[in-house]
Amino acid sequence: MFHKRLTPSQWIIVGVLGVVVFCVILIGFSFLSAAVATRQDVSRIEPQIARLKGLIEAEDQISMAARSAKRELSELIYAASGDPSAEGNNMQQSMRQLFERAGVEVSGSQVMPALEEEGLVRIRVRLIAKSRMEPLVDLLASLESHRPLVVIDTVDLAPERRRNEDDQELDVSIVLSSFVMLQG
Repeated sequence: MFHKRLTPSQWIIVGVLGVVVFCVILIGFSFLSAAVATRQDVSRIEPQIARLKGLIEAEDQISMAARSAKRELSELIYAASGDPSAEGNNMQQSMRQLFERAGVEVSGSQVMPALEEEGLVRIRVRLIAKSRMEPLVDLLASLESHRPLVVIDTVDLAPERRRNEDDQELDVSIVLSSFVMLQG
């Protein structure tokens, strides 16, 4: 076999070619790695894009449902005036009138401190009254259909201390709640 020795200039050319081949391989692996990472990103993003497309397609339905929910909510809660104590006073007057129309004699009422609960302000009113059982039961049943919505928090009943009465009156203490949307 015949071996020829390489000259120094040939060694330089071989070295440069080796560096060039190494750089090409390195760049090729970099591109391949970037392509794999991009494919993974696309695979991760595709479901998010599909959800967004679905939301865009359902935008009209979502808007209609939101308007409908807002309308229904506005029937169930007091309109926001910015002052929960003013709404508490409105509720107090409304409940006093409702009780008196039902034949329940209100002897006192108190607006209780408002409480914030999940985007709503809970306004509460305590009423002290006297009533026979039948008007009280009718009144409590009518609260179910009252608008804005009224929730019965507590009811305390105690018979009046009188003897020999067929139609005994009850002392009633009741706490009622309703709601106001938080502004903001």
